[in-house]
Amino acid sequence: MNPFWNSNFGKLVVGGCGTQLGLAATCGLLSVTVLVCAVCGLTNFFTVGVSQDVVFVTTPTPTAAATAMPTPTSPVIDSLIGQVQLLQGELEFLRSNNSAVVIQAPTATPTPPPFLVADQSSTNLRSGPGTDYNVVGELAYGNSALIVGRNQDSTWWLVTAGDGTFAWVAGNMVSTNYTSDEVPVVTIPSLMVWGTPGVPTISIAGGDTAALMLPGTETSGVLQPRPLVPEGTPTAVFSAPRQFVDDMPAYKRLTGHLLVPPVSKSVSPGGDQIAITERIKLYTITTDGALSTIWFEDSADSGPIGNIVWSPDGDYLAFVVGYKVKYCKPCEGVVVLRLADGKITYLEHPGDLDLDAPRWTQDGRLLVNAHPGEPASGMTYEYSLSGKGQPAQGAYVLSASHEGQKWYPWLPGKTWLVGSFERPDSYNAD
Repeated sequence: MNPFWNSNFGKLVVGGCGTQLGLAATCGLLSVTVLVCAVCGLTNFFTVGVSQDVVFVTTPTPTAAATAMPTPTSPVIDSLIGQVQLLQGELEFLRSNNSAVVIQAPTATPTPPPFLVADQSSTNLRSGPGTDYNVVGELAYGNSALIVGRNQDSTWWLVTAGDGTFAWVAGNMVSTNYTSDEVPVVTIPSLMVWGTPGVPTISIAGGDTAALMLPGTETSGVLQPRPLVPEGTPTAVFSAPRQFVDDMPAYKRLTGHLLVPPVSKSVSPGGDQIAITERIKLYTITTDGALSTIWFEDSADSGPIGNIVWSPDGDYLAFVVGYKVKYCKPCEGVVVLRLADGKITYLEHPGDLDLDAPRWTQDGRLLVNAHPGEPASGMTYEYSLSGKGQPAQGAYVLSASHEGQKWYPWLPGKTWLVGSFERPDSYNAD
């Protein structure tokens, strides 16, 4: 017999049925235990994985804005936080729609010019600031006119259409708009009083744009403005027949004997004399050639340059001279000559400024340009016959310009307002 069966294990194997059944039960229980452990391990593995996925999805990561946001402590802070969140939402909306926020700077609104409106059914337009002056027209109820001047106490207003026509309106008959202390006070006699006997009256047309008009000057149903001419003016209307000074026989005879051609010439307002200079002497000659006079000559100190202009009454001549002092400052001045006795008056200089471009006003004052060497950088000054000057201000009725005095009768002047043009010597050009 094989020795295996004689061993204890062999004996156990071939033992009784009870022994064999116990062994089978033990093996089965061990197998079930191993299977249960394997199932539990797999279940725990999948459960942990699923739970990790759920936590990742449902737990939000704090944003920078959320971590930086302070904890509300009062209704005011809550309101501010709400406004910030609202602005952030609007910004995100604009970004998502590619929108741009455009901020426009406010534009300045220009101040309209001063004007008045008639409050009465018939508002008189007068030739001067007072009821004693003649009525030259009327301003219908509700119509308006531009304001260019006033009297000293602002009880009368000077109105114009901007074309040289003027009239005065009583302040208690109208309502004013956009007026201020910047409206110039008019003290010039020839501008204070307008109109002469026989001059047609003026009226202001209705509508949005008011204008001073002369009745009966209609063209295709449109009223054409025509300026009034101050009383005593030496000028004539533009359409009057005129003679040019170069064509006058006396001028031709005098210049034929001069070695140097004239640089300036003017005919007197009465048309009986001609003033001439060739930078050496200042002459006057009667237009009939009967009399020639030398009034001013070149010297070691100064000499005539030109720009001769007659006063409106024909009693004075104004012209520019050059100073011959070494390192001169100023180097140019203006001289006034009185023809009755030959008296010479040098206009006073404002500091070291040069003086040039003389032009007379209708009431006998003299405008000049005072400048440091460049006329465009100067300032307009008003001079009296005594030679005293002051800065010009307000409106002026001008006599004929230097070019206008080359014709007889003179070409009409204009109304000029200080500061209405860029150049200070704009009064001297028509």
